[in-house]
Formats: sequence, structure tokens, C-alpha cells
Amino acid sequence: MRALATLLLSLFLVLPAQAKSRPKAKPRTASNSGEATAVRNLLATGRHPNLSWPVVSDVREDVERMYARHGYAPAWLENARPTPAANSMIDQLAGADSLGLAASDYDADWLRTQGHRLASEGAAAPSEQAKFDVGLSIAAARFVDAIEHGRVPPSAMSVQYPASPKGAPLDAILDSLTNEFEQAGVLERHQPALWHYRYLKNALARYRRLENDPLFTTALALPRDLKPGARFKDAAKLRRRLVALGDLGAAKPPKAKADTVYSAELVAGIKHFQRRHGLDPDGVIWPNTAEELQRPLSEGVRKIRLALERWRWLPVPFTAPPILVNVPAFRLYAYRELPDVEEQTLAMDVLVGAADRNATPLFAGSMTYLVFRPYWEVPTELMMDELGPRAAWDGEKLAESGIVLVKKDGDPSKNLPLTPENLQRLGRDLRMRQLPGEHNALGRVKFMFPNQHDVYLHDTQVGGLFALARRDFSHGCIRVGDPVALAEFVLKDQPEWNEGTIKAAMDGEDNHRVDLVNPVPVFVTYTTAAAFADGEVRFYGDIYGLDSKLEALLAKGYPYGATPSRKGA
Repeated sequence: MRALATLLLSLFLVLPAQAKSRPKAKPRTASNSGEATAVRNLLATGRHPNLSWPVVSDVREDVERMYARHGYAPAWLENARPTPAANSMIDQLAGADSLGLAASDYDADWLRTQGHRLASEGAAAPSEQAKFDVGLSIAAARFVDAIEHGRVPPSAMSVQYPASPKGAPLDAILDSLTNEFEQAGVLERHQPALWHYRYLKNALARYRRLENDPLFTTALALPRDLKPGARFKDAAKLRRRLVALGDLGAAKPPKAKADTVYSAELVAGIKHFQRRHGLDPDGVIWPNTAEELQRPLSEGVRKIRLALERWRWLPVPFTAPPILVNVPAFRLYAYRELPDVEEQTLAMDVLVGAADRNATPLFAGSMTYLVFRPYWEVPTELMMDELGPRAAWDGEKLAESGIVLVKKDGDPSKNLPLTPENLQRLGRDLRMRQLPGEHNALGRVKFMFPNQHDVYLHDTQVGGLFALARRDFSHGCIRVGDPVALAEFVLKDQPEWNEGTIKAAMDGEDNHRVDLVNPVPVFVTYTTAAAFADGEVRFYGDIYGLDSKLEALLAKGYPYGATPSRKGA
């Protein structure tokens, strides 16, 4: 009797806890019903007549696998009515704009209307049920793939990144989305877990709220070349804009009659605005600053959306904490840990390839070694088109800077002078090299991640260029602003290397190679917007003109082509 009482008491205690647990989605079973036949027939056509982008070749195989596993039974309907998971998924699609996507691409409005009609009728024809169910599956599949990998394949933009490691197959992800209690978590997990991406989403929400605000849709009356202390009738309006954008604190403004001067406070706000937009922060409202101030915030929204698309191209998870170079920002970020935290990220300025002739390629590599006091092996094009012809009339100065000739296939230690006779052999059996030293173009250390472009990171002797706001001056390689800190970062797993030993090596043996115990992934990226933990949003010039090209590709709509990482998953 006591044992029975104990059992009953334990059941009484357990049942309330179980009642609070989340109910599981009802399993779908194989069916030969009219609805299943309608689903199968619709998928067989490879098109959906009601979708904005009706050709569904991009996700058809994944969607069909999901349905086939359950005998083609509807995934989002129960008793011919949309399930709670279906309504929740439509809400997610309707909010696609908040992630930098377009809700219209995922037919949220049509799906909602069709869902309401099915809910009110309760017994719609199987073909109508199939249109809704398959349409929602296609939209959900496209949405997941977009937030995880982007819509446009990176290769379409000449970006060379490896495919992401194989994760869950798309058909399995679709299955999990049909459970309303798993849905939000699944969608969050399939977005990039990077602080750059997270803060950009916050920035997008903020700029979308502001872009139609009358404060930003009416023009400012800006005098030409407005300088500190000058009279300025729109000072109050400028103040409110700078406060809304975060360039100026929300301190109590002067009285309206007194707020007619381009004051020191406004100058400080403009300097902050200039820094955020890649302009020289001198506080003078020159024409270029005036142009940025008058630019619609929709342009900022556009840049943020394109940046979010590009962040989704990165093949995550990374094999190790990576180095990321953002070309138009002229900025390098080295992640110390994963998951990444902004405060733990090493950041520094860089110089990149000149826009007019030597654009830095966008690709990924694996840094495996660095070289202290390196030789500079002059690239063939530069040797033949620039330095070779220059040597004919300015050979003495080139020789003073350490330029010598070496045999292509012979002993590289035998340096040959820049004589007219030797220059005749340039490109045939002789090539150019610059010796280590104070004039060496690579500075005192280079960071090597072997690649087909012969592009790498390196020190520079021309440090003054880092003071400029726009820094595209190189022949394609990336010059770093703090080579000692970067060397410490890549050698962090080798305790014999520290700031002291690194600096000694920079002044020591020529061409001293040091292999890395743990290779470091390197990604050369391109985004014209960035956001940070303190809420600051920065915008950069589209120096290579790639934003408009990406926009044109996005405008083509689905299908963009199967995502390589999904093949065979």
C-alpha cells in the first residue's frame, strides 16, 4: 500500500512538469490522398504559378526530398488549414527586410492571403492546398539558404571562397521548421554568428526607422565650405540630424535664436560624421562632406543590406580564428577567439590595391609562414612595364634602393647589376629582386598565404600613407599598419615569439622564414558598411564599383543557382 502511494505521489509530481514541456509536432505519414497527389504533381512541374520567381530549380530537389520522406503529405496544413508553424513561418518571411532581404522574394503577402482563405474555407481543393503548402516550403527553403549562404553565389562576383563545411541538409532543416517550437532557434542558428553581422542587423533596423523621417527627407541649407564659427541658419536642424545619427550627444541645445552658428560642438559632431564616412575629419563642411550630409539614408540602408549579403558568403564555421581584411574600409580584423567578440579583436589600418589599375582580389587563403627582412621578388608585370624601363634611365637610383637582377633558374644569391647588357635579358633569363633593407617595399616582415594572385600582407616603409582617409595605393598586396602586433597574433601559439623577439628579428637575419605551428585563415572581403558594439555605423566608398554589380545580380531574382555547399549534403 505504501509503495502504491509513493508511485501515485511521484506521478502527481511529474505530470505538471511534463505538461509544461513543449508539445512535439505531429509526424507526417505517407499518404495516397488527393492532397499528396497534388503536391507530387506540382513539384514535378518544376514551377509554381503563384510565386514571384516561379522557376524553382534552385530548391526543388531539397523540397522534394522533404516531401518524399513523408509520402508527399502536406507539411504546413492540418485538416486543410495552416498550422501554427505555417503562420509563424509566414511571419518570418514577412520580416525578411529586417535581415537585408526582400519579403517580396519570399511571397509572404500571397502566402498569408492564401493561408487565410484556406483557414476560412476548411475544405479547399487538393490543388489549392498543394499550392499553399509547396509554395511555403519553397519560400522557406530559399529563405534559409539566403540567410545562411547569401542569395548570389560569391563566384558570380569573382570572389573566391571555399565552400562552407557541410551542415544539415536543407530538406532536414525544412522538416525542423515545420515545428513551431523549433523554428525561431533554427533560423537564428543558420545565420552567421559574427559580431560584424550581428551589429549590422541592429544598424539596419535603426536606419530603416530613420530613412523616412522628415528630419532626413528635407534638405539642409548648407553654405559652401562652411567653416567653424561661421553663421549658419540651419544649425538647429544639423544638430538634430547629428544627434539622431549618433555623431553628437543629446545635450540640451542652445535657445533657437542663439542656435545659428556653426559652433565648436557642431564641428565635433561633423568630425565624427566625417570619420564614419571615410572623409578627412577636419570639421569643415567641404562639398564632399555636404554631399554625404544630404545623401538620403536609403543609401545607407542599401549599403548595409549589401554588406549583410556579403557576410553570408563566408564559409563558417572557420577552421581557426581568422584574419579578415575589408578592402573599402582599409581595415584588418584578426579574431583572437571563436565565437568572436569585438573587444578581443585585433584591428588595424591597411593599404590596398589601387582602384584604377591594381585592385586587390577578393579571395581566401591559409597563412602558413612569415618572413622577416624579406626579399621582394618584383612581379613580372611591374618589372616589365615600370621598373625595367625606368632602370634604363634611373638605374643608379634603383640600385641605391636595393634593386638587383638575379637569374631566373640559377643561384638566387648571385646578384647582378643593372647594366644595359643585363637589362636586355630582363624577362628572359633574368628577373628583378629588391634586397632587404630600409628601402625594401615589403618593409621588415611579410605574411604569406600562398595563392594564385601572389598577394600577401606585409609591412611598409611608407608609413605616412596611413594618415590618409583613402588608402588604395598598392600594386594589389595589403600593407599593414601594425606589423609587430600582427606578427604577435599569428605567432601566438609559439611561446618563443613575443614583441621583443619579433622586433629583434625585424632587425636581424635577412630573409628569415618562420613557419606557423597553426595556420591562420585569411579572407579578403569587401563591404561598404560596418557596425560596432557602441552603435556606431561606418560607411565606405565603393572604390572598386562592386556594389552596383551586386545589386544588378540581386535584381535578377531566383533562381540564383544551387548553393555549392548543399550539393550532396
